This record gives sequence, C-alpha cells and structure tokens, in this order.
Amino acid sequence: MGVDLRGFLVLCTLLVACGGLREGARPAQCSDGLDNDEDGEVDCDDPGCASDCATSSTYWEDLAAGGVHNCAIGQDRQLVCWGNDENGQSSPPGGTFSDVTVGFTQSCALSTTNEVECWGCEGADDGQCAVVPGLYDQVDAGTAHTCAVAWGGSVTCWGCGSNDAGQCEPPEDPIHAVSAGSSHTCGLRTDGTVTCWGDNGNGQASAPSGTFAALSAGTWHTCGLKANGGVACWGCEEAVDEEPADFGQCAAPTGLFQAVSAGVYHSCGISTDGAILCWGCESPDGDRDLGQCGPPAGRFVELAIGKWHGCAIRGDRSLACWGDDYFGQLSAP
Repeated sequence: MGVDLRGFLVLCTLLVACGGLREGARPAQCSDGLDNDEDGEVDCDDPGCASDCATSSTYWEDLAAGGVHNCAIGQDRQLVCWGNDENGQSSPPGGTFSDVTVGFTQSCALSTTNEVECWGCEGADDGQCAVVPGLYDQVDAGTAHTCAVAWGGSVTCWGCGSNDAGQCEPPEDPIHAVSAGSSHTCGLRTDGTVTCWGDNGNGQASAPSGTFAALSAGTWHTCGLKANGGVACWGCEEAVDEEPADFGQCAAPTGLFQAVSAGVYHSCGISTDGAILCWGCESPDGDRDLGQCGPPAGRFVELAIGKWHGCAIRGDRSLACWGDDYFGQLSAP
C-alpha cells in the first residue's frame, strides 16, 4: 500500500524539523521575535522560518553599541559600523565574523576562524587594539580595554596601559563568558556564578551570589541575567568624578527577562514577551534624558546599550535604535 509523504513533510516543517510542539506551545510565527513552539530558539532560527525572516530589508546576526557608535554583523557575516568614526572605530575590516563588540574608541570582532581583530585606535591608542594572538570563543570591549575567553576557559585582557586598576588581571577560574566595563571586568564561571576584578569604587566588582545566564558590564555598574530569568544590577554605591553614581541604573524592574545590557548611566532588558524595558534616566535636572529610556514598541531578540542611546534586533532581524543621535548612532544602515 502506497503512502503520500507530502502532507507529512509539510507538517514536519511546521513542527520544527520533526521535533514536535511541546504541549501547550503554539506553531512557529517566524518573525514575531518569540519562541512560540518552545523549542529553545526564537522562531526566526527555526529551519522552516529562515526564508521568511530573511525577507526583511536587512537581516542582522549580531549587534554591539559603544559610547557613541555601533557595529553589527549582517547575514553575510560581514561587519557594518555607524556613528562616531573619529578614531576609525566605525571603519571595520573585511572578512567574516561571528561576534562583534565595541567600547568607547575601539571595536573588536571574533572572526569565523576564532581570531580577534580590533580597530579604532587612531590617535587614542592605549593598547586596546593590540590583540594578544590566539584562538578565542568570545570577546568583549570595555571603555578602553578588551578581554577575550580562549579555548579552555582562560581569559586574556589587553588595553590597560594608562588606566590600570586591575581590570586586565583575570583570575585563573575557568570562565564561560566575559564582560568588560570601564575599570572593571566580570566573568561568568562555567558553574554559572560570577567573578569580577578591577576597580570596585562603586561596588561594580562585588558580584552577588547565585547563578547567572549572562552578564553585561557598563561603565561603572554591572547587570546580570539570573538563571531564573530575573535581573540583578550592582555598582551604584559611591560618587564618580564628584557626580552621583546612582541614576536608577541598578534598580532593575521585577519580572522575567531574556537579555540585559548595561550602558553608562542606564540599563535595558528584553522581557520574555520581547518588549524592551529601560531604567536609569533619573537625573534630577533631566539633562541626561535624551530618550535613551524610551525604546520602541515591538518584539526584540537582541539588545545593545551605549552611552545615551540603544539599539536592538527585532524578531525579523531588522534593526531599531533610539535615544541621542548627535554622532549619527541612530542612523542604522
């Protein structure tokens, strides 16, 4: 007896490569930025959604926001940067890349061959572009230094020539991911706990206990995505350059999140429904509110916060930016 498999193959695609929907899950919606079928990935990453999501005018794989510039990786794995280019930080090299990160002057990216390249040190070279050769799994750029996780979990940092507060001296613990701030660095251990090193004048290196899924070090504060989906921020304890350090950037809202990003004076997170929430625009005179805490509506899957602006990738992999545009940092390609 013959069997017509065409209907089965169509159904198989809808059920995400024959894996099936979990009980109570909805079919994949492709571009709404959610994991409707609850397979552990946003639906844009599902096999049956790739072509639909790619119909967006531009499809972005990764995103990073610095002080007043941004960089992103396109579907072709090539780099695009925009905003301030005073030091060449928005003039990326050619090649293909899997991860990008930006600081205040320098930008760095992890190539598809697991090598790190940095640029943007023209006239502001403190060693932050002097990459230590090696093969790496992850890289993160701070204000003026950069750290990377090598194969095996060891951390290597560079760029602390004139601003050495110990942020380039990582512990020997096996690290899964690293995030660099201004004069401090934090790492996510392989067991999910956090360790920080460098300047602790604001408590930014005093990581809380518990287990985390992700970290983001801002200029003077740090935020982490807890393993249970909550957000914790720390590093708002003292004055910075005779100015108040606490503008609410450590007062993370309650609720469940899927991502968090810390900037200079504010922080933002993506809630589990894909909406962006921001906090830290509580300057008494209002001079620091440039719209950076007013993100657009919609459903988002990735987030990057700069000094007075933010950018995010929507569920269809298009870009949206908000806040200050003095250097053209909102003019995404």
